[in-house]
Amino acid sequence: MAKRVRTVLGDIPPEELGLTLPHEHLFTFPPVEVSPDLDLRLDSYENALQEVESFKAVGGGAIAEVSTPGYGRDVRSIKKISRATGVHIICATGFIKESYFPREFFNLTEAELTEKFICDVEEGIEDTGIRAGVIKIGASQNKFSEAEKKAARAACKAHLETGAPITTHTTGGTMVLNIIELLESEGVNLNNVVIGHLDNNTLYLGYILMIAQTGVYVQLDNIGKVKYYPDELRVEIVKQLIEEGYGARILLSGDQGRRSYLKSYGGCPGFEHLQKGFIPLMRKKGIAEDSIRQITVENPSNIFAF
Repeated sequence: MAKRVRTVLGDIPPEELGLTLPHEHLFTFPPVEVSPDLDLRLDSYENALQEVESFKAVGGGAIAEVSTPGYGRDVRSIKKISRATGVHIICATGFIKESYFPREFFNLTEAELTEKFICDVEEGIEDTGIRAGVIKIGASQNKFSEAEKKAARAACKAHLETGAPITTHTTGGTMVLNIIELLESEGVNLNNVVIGHLDNNTLYLGYILMIAQTGVYVQLDNIGKVKYYPDELRVEIVKQLIEEGYGARILLSGDQGRRSYLKSYGGCPGFEHLQKGFIPLMRKKGIAEDSIRQITVENPSNIFAF
């Protein structure tokens, strides 16, 4: 059977994705007691629609919207936006990290979590009929808690059953090797795994090379956020990874889960930044067009196809 990408509107051939943002947020609503900062609340359908339209206007084809239960996932609105814009959207099952786990998580066994993830991928999320196309796991800052490990083990079992890829939240780029060790112990092929947030606090070539050598996809998903690193450094790391032979393991995104990041809320850089800011900088720094296409089109189509 040919591989397909599972979007909120149904399964499509991987080559239909086009230029893809593999880690974004359109709707978020983290628990107020954990994150009272209103900047983290993305609750406007009109603003989300505007961001996706701006992304499409500069050649965007697909978005992985990786909000999860406990963090404001709204698959009905995502489906509506996908239908309105023609942009393919992949939604997620799984969880981010323990502080954002919904209360019901703690009442579920690992086997029940596994069944929940499998159902989200194969049958549909709750009563929507909308199927998830990626499974998310995560760890806290410098800690991989027992609850997070339980969720991760369940995600591994669901991945092995369904084939759906695994994407990860790594707080500040920490606990990556611990996550990889658990994935390997559960029998996961690391070629089906994305390690996220590696340009949040850990944008060091040696560290990222060590991670890439395990076979995972290394994701720089804070592009445009100068509070962490300038994009010039991100481009230099990408260039060196390509020169080291890891061009096929790189993903780029913005993880724009704050109002202050989105133009529709009056922030920046917005969903169009990859095409309008980062890719031109890649060209300026001498990265070839075939490498740019590989990273922004071919790599996402490979990881999301199952």
